[in-house]
Amino acid sequence: MIILLQNIYEKAQSAVQVEKETGEWFQTSVGSRQGDPLSPLLFITYHELVMDKVMQTNDGINISRTLVNNLRFADDIDVLEEDCELLHQQTEQIRVAAEEAALIMNTKKTKTLVFGDRNIEKHVQIAETTRENVEQFEYLGSLITWDNNCTDEVRK
Repeated sequence: MIILLQNIYEKAQSAVQVEKETGEWFQTSVGSRQGDPLSPLLFITYHELVMDKVMQTNDGINISRTLVNNLRFADDIDVLEEDCELLHQQTEQIRVAAEEAALIMNTKKTKTLVFGDRNIEKHVQIAETTRENVEQFEYLGSLITWDNNCTDEVRK
């Protein structure tokens, strides 16, 4: 399978078409073509290898008697922990493993949400930078709030 994929990408050629005129064919040297149906599959497979390396833990939050420590969709990862120190450790492990695999975590887009008591100051650091603590975020179209209030979600 790997040899087949290497052949597909190493021997790929492209041409540019403007209106009905097609230019000369040339060797493609980097990456997959835009719209290539294999691209998402390759990314997800690669992403899974990185995540499997770091998410071997018995930590997380209890949802219907099942421990859940992350939610993933495409390149979005939500890490779930009941303790800020565990959240920091898990997130830092993901960042390091991603960098080892030549992937970069966008720490500027990374935020934290603490459930429960708003009077407790909790902050998580990633790559030595304190992350913004938010009161809500949207995940796959659903609003997740610090107090688990679903009133706005029901109104939608």
